[in-house]
Amino acid sequence: MQGIAYDNWQMAPLEKRLNDEGVTLPMQGFIQGFKSFAPAVDAFETSLLNRRLRHNGNPLLRWQAGNTMTSTNGTIVDSDYRPDQFISALTNSTIMGQMGATTLTGLTGDVILPRETGSPNVGWVNENEALGTGDATFDSVGLSPKHVGGISEYSRQMVMQSSPDIENLLRGMLARDIGTEIDRAAISGTGADAEPLGILNDTDVPTVAFDTDLFTTTADMIGAADAANVGSRRAFLATNALKISAMKLRDANELPIPLSATFHGETVNFTNQAPSNLGVDEDEEALIYGDWRDFLIGVWSQLDVLVNPYAESAYSKGNLLIRAMATVDFGIRRPGSFAIATGVNA
Repeated sequence: MQGIAYDNWQMAPLEKRLNDEGVTLPMQGFIQGFKSFAPAVDAFETSLLNRRLRHNGNPLLRWQAGNTMTSTNGTIVDSDYRPDQFISALTNSTIMGQMGATTLTGLTGDVILPRETGSPNVGWVNENEALGTGDATFDSVGLSPKHVGGISEYSRQMVMQSSPDIENLLRGMLARDIGTEIDRAAISGTGADAEPLGILNDTDVPTVAFDTDLFTTTADMIGAADAANVGSRRAFLATNALKISAMKLRDANELPIPLSATFHGETVNFTNQAPSNLGVDEDEEALIYGDWRDFLIGVWSQLDVLVNPYAESAYSKGNLLIRAMATVDFGIRRPGSFAIATGVNA
């Protein structure tokens, strides 16, 4: 050992104690700063670039080296980690709540909702004439638990080095992704295997064929809802591709036609959650109109998150597993409250 460098700050008490103990060390004053550190950093850089640096797998030195990077001009610079500027992925936003869907919470067993399908006959009769007979008819809307979720494994090193707290970060990401998947399934779920049935694949929902242009088609959909006595709180749901097409529409004077005119003053929401690959040729856009209060979202478990440090595959590596699940199902109270346009292209 040739010497021990020290900073002058708060050195006097330690120096006095060393003298009192009769300890003599080759101490050398060292003022920390860019000027004083520069020679050591330059020497380290030269050794690294010339492959003369060995740390023999030392975990501390490996960790320190992992926190640096080489810039394009070969200089070694610190990585400035900014958790406050964490950049999340661009993802679809949920839309069904905004549309006004009805959420049923606190569910335990399967749900059966009785539904009227036919009314008793009512008519006028003459004196001493018997009334006609006719019974009311009913069926039901059933909802049963469907499960959606994901599992993410993260390493011991990630837990030790990460900020913001990696567990909370992953919880938020899983919650977001599960929410958007529930939203997608509500619109276009296949009803096959474990996936619930979405509105676009419900064969009981009436359809309206594309007619001439978007303006005429949306008018036909409104007319179908009026004829079916659908409630007044209605809205359109469409793809963003249809939004772009509608924004490009021009009148005879080449003036832009506002979206409100194309959709006849009705509320309209656009989303990437709605598919653009419908129809036989998979080139048709989703366009739905109706009273969204009649779309039911049954919730048995909104979001359950469990952290498991003992799963065998993860435990053997010192890793952790985090699992998030939700349990939901969908139903339509009155299918006639909606109309799905077919044959619509962007």
